[in-house]
Amino acid sequence: MTTLTPAHQALDAVEQQLEAVTDALRRGDAMALQGATERLRAVALASSRALQGVAEAGLRERLLAAQRRMVLQREQISRGSAMAERAVRTVLPHTVADTPTYGPAMGASRGAGAAARLYAGRG
Repeated sequence: MTTLTPAHQALDAVEQQLEAVTDALRRGDAMALQGATERLRAVALASSRALQGVAEAGLRERLLAAQRRMVLQREQISRGSAMAERAVRTVLPHTVADTPTYGPAMGASRGAGAAARLYAGRG
């Protein structure tokens, strides 16, 4: 039976979370993606000390592959975010999307019966 070093265990945990992020991206599941990225961040931070100064060639290659994979995932998330933002701007014109749902414009100066701009609020 092989006993894994702390560096191997740490990298295994990072790779498992990278796979969870990839799976959530493939499914388009925003809630699962958020949870997976939060867990990945926590695991990466917790593993950073064990992975510092890795000298073993095989482990170093796995670490570099994980790093490349993380960069690709970050780019994919950024592209998805930009696409979602464009879609929102298509549905809600720029002037409406930048106006808060409730605010000074909803006061007495707008008059009675003014409709709220639902979906235009910032969250």
